[in-house]
Amino acid sequence: MGNSIQCYKPLVLPLCLLALTVGSPGLAIPLSSPVYAVTLRDGITAFAGVPRLISVTTTNNTIRAWSAAYYFTIELPEDASEPLKKLEITQTQGFDVPRYEAQRTRVFAGDRRNRGRSFSIEEVAIAQRTLTLMLEEPIPPGTTFTVGLYPVRNPSVTGVYLFGVTAFPHGEKPQKAFLGFGRLHFYRTPWI
Repeated sequence: MGNSIQCYKPLVLPLCLLALTVGSPGLAIPLSSPVYAVTLRDGITAFAGVPRLISVTTTNNTIRAWSAAYYFTIELPEDASEPLKKLEITQTQGFDVPRYEAQRTRVFAGDRRNRGRSFSIEEVAIAQRTLTLMLEEPIPPGTTFTVGLYPVRNPSVTGVYLFGVTAFPHGEKPQKAFLGFGRLHFYRTPWI
């Protein structure tokens, strides 16, 4: 049978899980949590079901436009096992880098057309092409939510702008999960 452990009786299951924990390198299955929760031995937390970037949209895709908003809609699945505490949005393509009004950043349940409750933001940090968003209260699994970013104005150069989105679970040592790229395309209007 090799290294496999078989458990037949319900009362023996916790002991078998403990045996698996001791025998497996780096992975611990907490006995008080559902089996799908992912907590590594050294305290690292990770998503079991990875969040998904659903859409990235803007209210105005004209270059140099004022009062635009960029919306990043993300689904944190029920099987994520850990709440979401932090997001990083990094511009990876695009000539111009928009300046954001950090104090206007919003996070809410739902999408831009169907807004639910708001989530409090602890901190917004902007460094070069990365905006880091730390939530005061983590977003629970089973929630679809949207981050609203508000640039001072849209880029002044036309083209495709790509934004990489990375999520971090709640915990002292969160393991990041890259969700993918969001794409915004900015155009010149005929009269500009």
